[in-house]
Amino acid sequence: MLYSNKQGKMFTLSSTDTLQAQIKQWNLVKAHRKVKKRIRKGIPQALRGTVWPNLCGARERQYKAYQEQGSTRIYQDLVEREESPYHDQIWKDINRTYRKQARFGMIGLAKSKTQSRLQTPSRAKVNENSQMNISAIAPPQNTEHNKSLPTVDDEPLSLSPSVTSPTGLQSNVAQLTLQSTLESSHLPNLDSIRQDEQEQVQAHKYEHEREEKKSRKNHAEDDDDEQKKVDDFAYLHRDMIQDTEKIITPSDLEKKFDRRSEAIAFSLYRQDIGYCQGMQSITALMLMYLTEEESFWVLASLADDPKYSMDILWKPLMPGIDLRFYQMERLLRLKMSKLGRHMEKQGAYNPATYQATQWFVTGFLATSMRFECLMRVWDIYFSEGLKSIFRFGLGLLKYHEKELLKSEFEEMTEIFRKTPATVDIEKYIDLSLNKIKVSHSELSTLERQYIRNKKRSEQNSKT
Repeated sequence: MLYSNKQGKMFTLSSTDTLQAQIKQWNLVKAHRKVKKRIRKGIPQALRGTVWPNLCGARERQYKAYQEQGSTRIYQDLVEREESPYHDQIWKDINRTYRKQARFGMIGLAKSKTQSRLQTPSRAKVNENSQMNISAIAPPQNTEHNKSLPTVDDEPLSLSPSVTSPTGLQSNVAQLTLQSTLESSHLPNLDSIRQDEQEQVQAHKYEHEREEKKSRKNHAEDDDDEQKKVDDFAYLHRDMIQDTEKIITPSDLEKKFDRRSEAIAFSLYRQDIGYCQGMQSITALMLMYLTEEESFWVLASLADDPKYSMDILWKPLMPGIDLRFYQMERLLRLKMSKLGRHMEKQGAYNPATYQATQWFVTGFLATSMRFECLMRVWDIYFSEGLKSIFRFGLGLLKYHEKELLKSEFEEMTEIFRKTPATVDIEKYIDLSLNKIKVSHSELSTLERQYIRNKKRSEQNSKT
C-alpha cells in the first residue's frame, strides 16, 4: 500500500515491514483531510486487512504490549495455555457463525473438491456409457412384423382382366395397387417406420449429448467458482500466505485459521470480560481480513479504547446496555421527536423493541443487514468510533420513518426485523452520516445524566 506526505515522498506498507515502521508510516497520513472522506466512501476490499488495525490502534497497542512485557509471544502464550473456563461455550458458538462464508468453509471445500474428483468417472468411461445408453434407447426392429407385410415378390397382385400392358407397366401398376392396399388396410409403411426409428435415435442421441455437455459445463463452472473463491481468499491474505495450494490444505487451515484460539486468548487477556456470545461474530469478521494475532489485538482495542467502549457490553450481565438504551432514547427524542412520540404511544419506545441490543453488542453483525453494507458500517465504525453506531441505528429508523409513523406495534416489530436487509446502501450511508448528527461530547453528556439519574434513584430507593 502506498502513502505520500505533503513533500511528495512515498511510503510503502507491507507485511515485511516491522511493526514500528508500520505505525510510523500510518501516523504520517492518518490526520490527512482526505482519509476520513475516503473511508466513508468505502475501504477497498483488498486493503481492509491493512487499514482496520491502523484505524482502531491495534498495532500501537500491540507494540506497547511488546515493550511492556518484553516479549513478542503474548498472543502465542495465551493460546498455549488453553485454560479458559469459556472453552465449551466458545466451541458451541463457532459453528453457528458464518457457516456458509467461504472464508470458514475452505476446509470443507478442499475435502469436497477432492471427493468429487475421485468420484467423477473418466472421459473414456463417460463415452462408453453414452454409447451403451444410445444403443439401449434405440428400439429393436420387429422382424416378425416385417415378414407379415405383403410384398410384390411374395404375392404378385393380379390386374384387372380388361387391362393388358407390358411388364414394366404391370410392375408400376402393381406398386400403386400395393400402396393403395396398404393404405386401405391401415398397415404401417416400412420406410416411414425405419425413418421414424432413425429420427428417434438421433433425437435421443442429441438429447444425451446435450445433457452430457451441460453436465460438463456445470462441473467446469463449479470448479471455476471454487477456484475463484480460493484465489480471492489468497489475494486478500497474500501477506500471510505464499501460494494458493497452501490454502486448500486442510491441515494448514486448521492450524492457521482456528477461531477458537483467538476467543480463548482474549478471555484470558481480559478475565474481567471473559467471553460474550456476540464476540464470536466480530471474531469471525476480523478473521476474514486479518491473521489470528491481528484479530486478537483488534478485539483488545475495541474493549480497551474509550473510543469504542465495548468492554461494558461484553462483561457478564452487560452492565453498559442500559446506558446505551438511555442514550438512544434521548437521541431519538432530540433527532426525530415526532417518531419518538409515536413509538412511545405504541409501546415501542424501548430500544430492545427494535433490536438495538444487536447494534451495540455486535456492531449490526447479528442483524439481517447485507454483508456489503456491514463492511461499509465497520469501515466507518473503526474510523469514527461509538458515535457511528448511534448514527447508523437512528439512520435505520429515519430510513423507514414514514412507514413507521403509519404503523402500530405489531407492524413496527415486523419493520424493525426486515429493515436492515432492505436498505439501499448508498442512500442509507448518506442519510446516517449527513442527516443525523451525533458527537462523542453529546454522548458523554448523556452518560453523565444517566449516572446522576441512577444515583438519585438508588438514594430514593434506600430512603
